Amino acid sequence: MYPKKVVAVTPLILGILLYNGHLVLLRCGDEHWTDMVSSIGDIYVFKGRIYAAEEVSGKTVSIGPEDLSVQLVTNKVPGGGHMKFLVESEGELLLVDIYDESFCYDIIFEDALFVNVFMLDGKEKKWVELTSLGDR
Repeated sequence: MYPKKVVAVTPLILGILLYNGHLVLLRCGDEHWTDMVSSIGDIYVFKGRIYAAEEVSGKTVSIGPEDLSVQLVTNKVPGGGHMKFLVESEGELLLVDIYDESFCYDIIFEDALFVNVFMLDGKEKKWVELTSLGDR
């Protein structure tokens, strides 16, 4: 295994995001890893559940530690960059979407990164773009 990121919801479950974009989980007492979803860009533990965001679309699911149930959180992120990072800030789940333009159209632009930050609206099941991070 080549882990990209490891998270734990102790003592029940261990999640590993592999470099090939697969999320694999191991519950306490299991003898084998469970391959859950693929094309994942990042994982994060938020409010006792594992959240996984797809690398390109930003479609996000949450996985329950007790029964490994998968629930759709959001369909996709408006726009869509090349890298996704899930973070928590002030009790909210955020998605940082980074678009790297330095390799677009075979032209090299030095340090051309665009960063958008979205906050999860769980009731509406969508990512809402933040225009300011305030004092965070």
